[in-house]
Amino acid sequence: HYKNANFGRDFEVEEFVDLRTVNEGEISPDGRGTLKFARGIEIGHIFKLGTRYTEAMNANILDANGRSIPMLMGCYGIGVSRLLSAILEQFARIYVEKTPREEFKFSWSINFPKELAPFDIHLVPVNVK
Repeated sequence: HYKNANFGRDFEVEEFVDLRTVNEGEISPDGRGTLKFARGIEIGHIFKLGTRYTEAMNANILDANGRSIPMLMGCYGIGVSRLLSAILEQFARIYVEKTPREEFKFSWSINFPKELAPFDIHLVPVNVK
């Protein structure tokens, strides 16, 4: 983040690289296979907050010249509702039953993986009598 910087005088480059967008099917960078694209689900996000809150809290640091300046602030957030939606999308199951009238009845079930299930066992009374 310097202005008027000169290569060789103000900085050195350890490596030059050719950057571009990859395509599916190309050899992976480690050479152990080919690249495959897959859909992803965003459950977290990084927010750049700048100095909005640090100025209000007078949260300062000293810069290279010893002047007091407000810190740049950021945060990482995980959306609980996004996380639950992603779990449901990945682990929901559909069940199909035939009714006595020879019609099909569809119902969904939530099947949490053991690591995410709120309880180890669910007791469901099927006949309260």
